[in-house]
Amino acid sequence: MYLTELYRFYDRMTQDPQSGMPPEGMSAEAIHFALVIGEDGSLKGVHDLRDSKGKPLRRFVPAAVSRSSNVAANFLWDKTSYVLGIDGRDDSCPSPEKRQSFLALHHERFDACPDRHAKALLAFLDHWRPEMLQSLPERQALLGSRLVFQLEGEDRFLHEEPAMDAGPATGSAEISFALVIAEDGSLRSVRDLRDSKGKPRKMSVPAARRRKRELLPNMLWDDAAYVLGVDGKDDTRPSPETAAAFHALHRKLLQDADDKHARALLAFLDRWQPEMLQSLPERPALLDSNLVFRLQGEEGFLHEHPALQRIWLDNLDGQECPQGQCLVTGREGPILKVHPVIKGVIGAQTSGARLISFTCNSFQSFGKEQSENAPVSPRAARGYTTALNYLLQKEHKQVVRLGEDSIVFWTDRACAEESLLGALFDGLDATEQTQDNALLHKVRSLLTAMACGRPVNEEDGIDTSVHFFVLGLANGSRLGIRLWATDTFGNLLQRFGRWYRDLAIERRYPGEEEHPALWQLLRDLAPLQKSENIPPLLGGQMLRSILLGRAWPQSMYTAALQRIHADKNVTYYRAALIKAHLCDTTAKGATMSLDKEEQNKGYRLGRLFAVLEKAQTDALGSVNASLRERYIGAASTRPCLVFPQLLKTAQFHISKSAKQHPGYDIRFSRLVSEIMDGMTVFPPVLSLEDQGRFMLGYYHQNNALYQKKTADDAEN
Repeated sequence: MYLTELYRFYDRMTQDPQSGMPPEGMSAEAIHFALVIGEDGSLKGVHDLRDSKGKPLRRFVPAAVSRSSNVAANFLWDKTSYVLGIDGRDDSCPSPEKRQSFLALHHERFDACPDRHAKALLAFLDHWRPEMLQSLPERQALLGSRLVFQLEGEDRFLHEEPAMDAGPATGSAEISFALVIAEDGSLRSVRDLRDSKGKPRKMSVPAARRRKRELLPNMLWDDAAYVLGVDGKDDTRPSPETAAAFHALHRKLLQDADDKHARALLAFLDRWQPEMLQSLPERPALLDSNLVFRLQGEEGFLHEHPALQRIWLDNLDGQECPQGQCLVTGREGPILKVHPVIKGVIGAQTSGARLISFTCNSFQSFGKEQSENAPVSPRAARGYTTALNYLLQKEHKQVVRLGEDSIVFWTDRACAEESLLGALFDGLDATEQTQDNALLHKVRSLLTAMACGRPVNEEDGIDTSVHFFVLGLANGSRLGIRLWATDTFGNLLQRFGRWYRDLAIERRYPGEEEHPALWQLLRDLAPLQKSENIPPLLGGQMLRSILLGRAWPQSMYTAALQRIHADKNVTYYRAALIKAHLCDTTAKGATMSLDKEEQNKGYRLGRLFAVLEKAQTDALGSVNASLRERYIGAASTRPCLVFPQLLKTAQFHISKSAKQHPGYDIRFSRLVSEIMDGMTVFPPVLSLEDQGRFMLGYYHQNNALYQKKTADDAEN
């Protein structure tokens, strides 16, 4: 399910050139510098592509290869170790194997290419020596950087040049003619694509298949032997085997395609007979030429049509892959055995990890190895991994880090609600820095409405029918799915409304966030308030409770109590989480502020503890170890052992304060009597629920005491 939705998201985003989603065959990589080279291969300069802070910007480059410990070069870009032959951060450490890999790849691709960009690149690679780096002013910055190439005097990078092969999906070939066919498959004309000197046009086509003696036809183009079934320079020599191979390949891949271009091509191949060539005026020139197809009445060629492009991209390297039904697209075809890697998940390998992989014999089923157990076509695999890599990039603001989990989210269509999702999951802090004031005001109004229980209506400008998707990823050599949730945006708002109503509690300081983000709450439950110390699994459990409308996890409640015992501090966020748990698990729930009518012993003892702490502060001021720091853990679990001694000690504090503030002892006694009314003995033990009530009573009473002091001071 989530693979299908990721693939749909990828398709939707690639239709928008401004979306930032890499197109087919490309990936978004952080690029530091461009090497500016002359046509003779000399290095003319180094173009710094970083921003004002020295941070590399992501740019679309040919898709990165998958490598862990193996040596494999990227096409037209790579790290310094591959491009310049210098490894790591030390320019005295050469890496000849990596440089040789980069050199061999580009010689293989461009040796026969007449384009001046290709010739300039090969000349540079042939003449470059690692020791030349010493003379460059940018030497230190270049180490460990990612590099692209640029021809002197031009604005585009080499990998953006149309004449340069954009990757393994496409190639260039010299095409002489286009066969113009009708929808019924009849040949209407032959269009000459050669120039005035009779030289074939160099054209970008589906990558040519390497063949020696094997019958390996190309997709949507080939020479006359495969397309027309006539070999060599003699049209009296039929080539039935090559024609049959060309026909069989396209019949296999296009027979289920619901597209007029595919139907027209198959109809032509069914109707064509080699002897028909005799009646064509272009007969001598067609022999031994490369041919493409065009549908009558259209300008583009068949291999440029999106529907047919998707089919041949699905079948890249199909001859090396097992066949099966893709569980994402439902189409029959090749199945990718090793999926691309996903980068950006917290704690995962920096080189990336796979979402789908089967590496142990115990995972094999019916003889299927590797990813054959979860069959996905090459294009679908590239699509869902590209989409995930896009979502995991922080700059797109569609990812939230919760402890050891990475949570990504998106919607089923382009809409403003997708930005609102980021504010709901990531909080208002990030929104204030990156969004306009209108969106900020909209988010604040929306959160306030949800916290008050008001339903969202049309006046809020929210499309509640939009579907959202949330995917939680856990780290490891193979990524794990911690969370998958999908529903309408309206239902999501209702559940967030419940969340904020349960959390709503009187703030201690005005600057505290009224609608805290989940990561803020989790960080307050972590030792030293560091994100890396957040209890494992807790983030995913809490988010699952919100998204699915389930009860808040017990682990959230116990984590809040444990952190209070460890830090000796009942913070605003911890008190809010305790209140949320009590609202969810008890019929009575809990109030936002001080409840003087509450008779629960834990709550009343928490109030009493706050009063005794206030008495100590009034008498002694700031001390090294306050009452809270020394006794809050014991007082909240074994009251009978602690409170009698605390009350005795409080008498000394009261006497001292009464000397400076007459009547202090009377007000104190009245407040203690109000709290202790009817309580004759201290309970020996408080249950886990009553411990939470204790902390809530302490928090409420502490706020009330200091608010009362401020009012008294104003009167004086």
